[in-house]
Amino acid sequence: MIACTFAGHRELRRAGMEGLVGIALERLLTMDDSFCFYAGGMGEFDRLCARTVCRKRQQHPGKHIELLLVEPYMHKGLNDCGRALLAIYDEIIIPMQLSTCHYKAAIRARNRWMVDHCRFLLAYVDRPYGGAYDTLRYARSRDTIVWNLAKRFWQRGS
Repeated sequence: MIACTFAGHRELRRAGMEGLVGIALERLLTMDDSFCFYAGGMGEFDRLCARTVCRKRQQHPGKHIELLLVEPYMHKGLNDCGRALLAIYDEIIIPMQLSTCHYKAAIRARNRWMVDHCRFLLAYVDRPYGGAYDTLRYARSRDTIVWNLAKRFWQRGS
């Protein structure tokens, strides 16, 4: 099974991202028949990636494609919107390792958890600061294969 996660800025400042994400996912889907995609669901890029994974699942019914929402902690929105989220995601998980994190550090810890459980990171990082940038740097330090759509090339970590 191939595992992939996403990291991107809260707001997309570039047109045509849907097409780029689709091309990147198609490339991944040629590598195996079983996939697990971890999404944080917090910004425009995460939501775009989740929608695209759902479309790819319909286009490739012979492949096993899971889409998991990884939350940093329990919050009211999960109770209020859980059913709607499960219409998009196969499962909602809160990793046990995050239970000891202070809530202000939990998002960063969640992002690291997702990178630790993936071989690929599909990113949109166009500036050298912020949570998406920190996640990209962490992935590179872990020898994760990174495709930063802001740069348009595959890159293996350091």
